[in-house]
Amino acid sequence: MVDPLHNDCNCYGVEYDKETRELSLLFTYLKDDGKKIALVFKDAEVTKMSLNFDWLSDPGNLDNLYRGRYEENETLRTFADDGRGYYYIDFYSGFSFELFAGKIVLKYTVQAA
Repeated sequence: MVDPLHNDCNCYGVEYDKETRELSLLFTYLKDDGKKIALVFKDAEVTKMSLNFDWLSDPGNLDNLYRGRYEENETLRTFADDGRGYYYIDFYSGFSFELFAGKIVLKYTVQAA
């Protein structure tokens, strides 16, 4: 899933909307051709976040994004009781976080030149 975003795009923002429970990773293409991508995690609940403040001056290149297992009561689980998956997101800069999400939606836009 990371391939189209890896080395072709930089993450310029992360947004969370408490009311809609949507976490969005906002990307722009390195070629600066007006194309933007938003990777939107629906029904999101952030469980862990690590910030490297050097990241603020350096564009975010996505290193790893995957749905994996998490530990609950000393048991490895793949899905929460409500069906949400557990996602791990890492950037080269050291910025990372983990979250539960019901699904991921990819939004693609092109701005007129």
